[in-house]
Amino acid sequence: MNGSLFNRIDLLAVPAVLLLIILVMYIYRKKQPAETKPYFFKAFFLRVLGTLSLSAIVEFYYGVGDTYQYYYNAQLLRKEFFAHPLTWLKLIFQSPGSGTAEMTAYLDTAGDYSVLTRAVFENSQNAATCKIASLFNLICFDSSLGIALFFGTLSFLGCWYIYKTFVHIYPGYEKQFAWFCLFLPSLWFWGSGILKDPICVFGLGLLLYNFFVRRPSLLKRILLISLGAFLLLQIKPYIFYAFSVAAVLGPALTYFRKVNFISKSLIIIVFAGILVIAYPLLLSLVTDSFDQVLKESKSFLHEYNRQSSEGDANFLPSLDPTPLGFAKLAVQGFFTVYLRPFPWELKKVLYLFLIMENILLYYIILKRIKKGPLLFKKNYRRLANFSLVFFIFMGIIVGVTAFNFGTIARYRVPALPFLFAGIFAIKLAKRCRRAESAL
Repeated sequence: MNGSLFNRIDLLAVPAVLLLIILVMYIYRKKQPAETKPYFFKAFFLRVLGTLSLSAIVEFYYGVGDTYQYYYNAQLLRKEFFAHPLTWLKLIFQSPGSGTAEMTAYLDTAGDYSVLTRAVFENSQNAATCKIASLFNLICFDSSLGIALFFGTLSFLGCWYIYKTFVHIYPGYEKQFAWFCLFLPSLWFWGSGILKDPICVFGLGLLLYNFFVRRPSLLKRILLISLGAFLLLQIKPYIFYAFSVAAVLGPALTYFRKVNFISKSLIIIVFAGILVIAYPLLLSLVTDSFDQVLKESKSFLHEYNRQSSEGDANFLPSLDPTPLGFAKLAVQGFFTVYLRPFPWELKKVLYLFLIMENILLYYIILKRIKKGPLLFKKNYRRLANFSLVFFIFMGIIVGVTAFNFGTIARYRVPALPFLFAGIFAIKLAKRCRRAESAL
């Protein structure tokens, strides 16, 4: 079994996989609107560059990480496919904790190779990532770069779906949304490779596009929404939960703006009452979840620091189980995820991407939008409100669960298009409301 991410098989697998993907992408591009076509292959080839670059960084700079464990399990599963196809099929559909003879035997095999390889697969979310990698590995012949190219393509398609959603509802701003949804450094660099994040971005894109954009076929729309939800629930459920909250609160905020003062006051009173009644249950759930995440983070951080001497900035938050404590932790997490590292915290070249994006964020917030088209879809406010709620919830969740800038760089990837494009959409919505008021 290959222990390095770079192997001689890459010389054949990478060109073959790349040609196959380019052919499929060429066919897919032909179906896209003329306004968006100029950005398609530019963003795609940038994603290919990011995929190969990230693989090189993981191999020659980090030398450890999740990518290796997903790759090792993908090799073991591929070996099982050619030796015992029926057993392989059972492993794909069985949970790591099922306790079946096939799963027990596989875990023993993974443990013989590496204790960490077994431990990674025993986690159902990690196992789902390994299984998806193994499906691509059936035609990649243990080429990690080949698998990574497929993962990068999934991430690109997810970003493309997010991009299509924004330009569908806000036509005339294709160039601006292309920068926010396709060309951000973290999207094409950290959003690639054999990791969970590319799969989550793909699932998130499917969900968003089919939620906001009507398709001619209702059945196809339902199937794609189900696929997106399934991928998120299997890999990172909290992204699906954040999406669900934003999908509910987005229209609610739109409605809230339209009602009179008395109705707004009643809504606030009812909402506050629900929070007071549900507070003990919420306290128990949040505290238990936080303690579990903190325990896992400390364990991983100990192993990470033992294997790596890179000296990354580590910060594990503490929880004060009071309303003020929750609020403080939420603000601290949101602040850390989207505004740090600051320029003076630049200790590694890799942090440069994060700092560049933070500066761009300041620019978007402060810059006035030039005059442009205002013929938006009816649900333009709903998408703007959805983006606001989504990136706030994601920022809080990532902020209280990530423990260094390296993990934040990856964990915040699914939220970035909604942060940048969402703020731009919010400013467009405000401008549109002013124009409507003036009529």
